[in-house]
Amino acid sequence: MRHICWSLWFIALAAAAPPATTQIGQVRAKSLNEASGLIASRQHAGLYWTHNDGDDGVLYAVAADGSDLGKVKINAKFRDWEDIAADADGNLYLADIGNNSRERKRVTVYRIA
Repeated sequence: MRHICWSLWFIALAAAAPPATTQIGQVRAKSLNEASGLIASRQHAGLYWTHNDGDDGVLYAVAADGSDLGKVKINAKFRDWEDIAADADGNLYLADIGNNSRERKRVTVYRIA
């Protein structure tokens, strides 16, 4: 019976219409060519932090419409920066966790106050 209930739940989920999306902007920073993470600033309304996938170690500040608000070089050595997150205290967490070739034995998450 449990299997049937789960199956019906998945069928119902698949039949639901996807939510409508609206484009509100487009990132315009020329050096941001492979954005790999995005987080809304907890300290500045309308500001978003993003970064390139890879090892350049640059945080980009963008507005909701995608306009370039500046960038910050992070003093750390990245190998394959994949994502960014924030906590309620305003700290940013930079996830250097990429491992496409499956040869990394360690990954790093940096916290920036």
